[in-house]
Amino acid sequence: MARLSDKLSLVQTKALQLRDSYEAFLQDRQATEASILQLAQLLETRKCTAVTILPHQKSGEGSLGATAAALIPLPPAANDRVRSVSFAADEAVQECMYQVPSDRWPLHGHLASPEGPESEIAFDSPSATKLGGRKITLQTKSAYLDCILIEPMLKRLEPDDFVTSGLAICLHGQDSGDDPALEWAQVLKHTKLLDAGISVLVHEVPLNVVADVEALVEAALQQLDVVRCLLIGKALGAPMAAAMAEADSRLVETCSLAGVLFVTPPPGDVPEACSRLQVPSFILGGRGDMCTRDWIEAMREQDTMPFAWQMASASGTDLARIVRKDKEAATKIRLFSIAVLLMAEFSNADDPSWNDSSQLPGHVVRLCEELPDYLAEELIGTNESGCQGQGLAAVATLRCRDVGAPCLAVELHEILNFWVRRGLVQQATATE
Repeated sequence: MARLSDKLSLVQTKALQLRDSYEAFLQDRQATEASILQLAQLLETRKCTAVTILPHQKSGEGSLGATAAALIPLPPAANDRVRSVSFAADEAVQECMYQVPSDRWPLHGHLASPEGPESEIAFDSPSATKLGGRKITLQTKSAYLDCILIEPMLKRLEPDDFVTSGLAICLHGQDSGDDPALEWAQVLKHTKLLDAGISVLVHEVPLNVVADVEALVEAALQQLDVVRCLLIGKALGAPMAAAMAEADSRLVETCSLAGVLFVTPPPGDVPEACSRLQVPSFILGGRGDMCTRDWIEAMREQDTMPFAWQMASASGTDLARIVRKDKEAATKIRLFSIAVLLMAEFSNADDPSWNDSSQLPGHVVRLCEELPDYLAEELIGTNESGCQGQGLAAVATLRCRDVGAPCLAVELHEILNFWVRRGLVQQATATE
């Protein structure tokens, strides 16, 4: 009887446990149904279709809806833009979501990192806001120069690991229109210089003296820790850019200047400096612009350095309008910038950092990826290497393993030199 009583007691205990478990199940089910309803309402309110909650983000006490509420961003305001930007590197993908008012979203799309200090985004500066950059002050020997630095988004996200491909310094004079910042913002949008990993510097106060330009460039290279740059001289900025590219320029002597772009040069005599340039150059003008044609004729007389030019299909001196209406002109600005930065890099192949290296630097590979694929066919030995159909970056990477970086640098320098002289053609012709 004692054993039977013990078994009966055990059965009753089990029954009570089952009843408690069933009641707990019902409570959990009701809570889950309520959470699902809450989550559905939250998704609809915040204009989302899905949300991912990782195990470590779900607390044991909080409801599903409460956890999701902390993860799902608030719905954008009427004048907000929401953009998602992804970067892939070594199979790891990082995605950043931005939600900012429309008047603070730069035209080129490379917004400053939301993780950084709010002051770095420089929303208090109208020019910096339009350009999507940060305001910096460069200290020269005689003055402090306020500038706007616009960097590729990945540089802002990984400042210690990302290596900028180069620095483009935009020079403009007092004849550059009522809103130079807006004009340069549109230029960056259509030329996609930032997409190639190139940082851009725009000075806020027009520079009228060549000495100020030289001081600005030297201070920028030193304070931003950049090895070389290219100059984009627009209107009155074009003669000043030409003066920086002469043989007696300190920028040329130190191999800090990779190339110069002259955009819609001003009326008047062509500077004598144009016949003594020591770096590659590119001239762009609007349709029928006689000033630009004068510069082109003067540049043709010198054949020592690579030179290319383009008369745009759009007329006028507004560079933003030119690159917006003429996609080929915008593309050639980007391609020339990439080519001269690479040529400057390759001309330094005797540097110890290149010796006995079988790998190209990451920023060099990034720039090669932006160039036309057909240039890969120009590399010696690609037919034997089974590289047909691959881009320049992939072929260069493979060839670097075979011949080493210094030898590859010489080959690529010759290819790009000839390509610039041919006018930066973007596809192979039947005669090539």
